[in-house]
Amino acid sequence: MVFKITHQDRAGETGTVIRRAGEIVTTDADGWAVIATPEGDIIRCPAKALHAVTPQIAAVLSTRKQAAPDYIAGEELERWFPAQTVPFTLRWLAQEELAEVLRKSKR
Repeated sequence: MVFKITHQDRAGETGTVIRRAGEIVTTDADGWAVIATPEGDIIRCPAKALHAVTPQIAAVLSTRKQAAPDYIAGEELERWFPAQTVPFTLRWLAQEELAEVLRKSKR
């Protein structure tokens, strides 16, 4: 899982990218994947938000000590300060967006 957190304020855009590894344990009746992390956390994401790891994504992930995963998903939280009418948005990233986030976070 990749979590992209973006803050928008008067000074511009700042943010972080957090990677979490885990194993898909099951999918539930609502179509959500249940992922267990080595740290004991449970992460849920829509199964349709999971993308097969492409060679491009595997190349970015290959610098990690563990093997590249079979599937990956990315969630983006975007927040505005001061709060707008809608103070934040939350969405699942498309495969191309996820690859771009990983490329930028590698720098």
